[in-house]
Amino acid sequence: FFSSRRRHTRLQGDWSSDVCSSDLEGGLLKVLQNGAEIESVIQEVMPNLDLIVTGGVNRNPVALLDGSQMAAAIAFGKNNYDLVILDTPPLTVAADATILGNLVDGMLLVVRPSRVNIFSLEHSRDLLVQSQQEVVGMIFNGIAPRDTYGYYYKYPYIYGAYGQKSQVQSVSR
Repeated sequence: FFSSRRRHTRLQGDWSSDVCSSDLEGGLLKVLQNGAEIESVIQEVMPNLDLIVTGGVNRNPVALLDGSQMAAAIAFGKNNYDLVILDTPPLTVAADATILGNLVDGMLLVVRPSRVNIFSLEHSRDLLVQSQQEVVGMIFNGIAPRDTYGYYYKYPYIYGAYGQKSQVQSVSR
């Protein structure tokens, strides 16, 4: 996914928690609220991988995300990086992802199977369809590898585009 020849950045966009916010004072919040230059809050993690943290907790992120400063920050990312990842709170918790979805080329839905149920996943899909988001894929996170030696099983495999009827096939492994 990441290449040493391409430039990547990750924008931490979950203002409801202080995860990653204390790594760099100010962060994206400083850019959006105070008009700071975005270059001043970029933190290099490793060659060709930068990070922009939230810079603090904000109880009304919708006002920040829907403004011209956020659009300018995303435009900066598009012009200076090969890949920009915006990390947002879950779809069923906050409107952040659907707001930012209007400013990006596509969305990846990240799912942790051990923490999400099918109803929440379906609700997330419905929100994305209703807001006409371009979903380019899904990432399953937090799956522990299992020892399958001598074990044969079948599981249902569901595929299909959002908004279209899915087809179910049985896949042997």
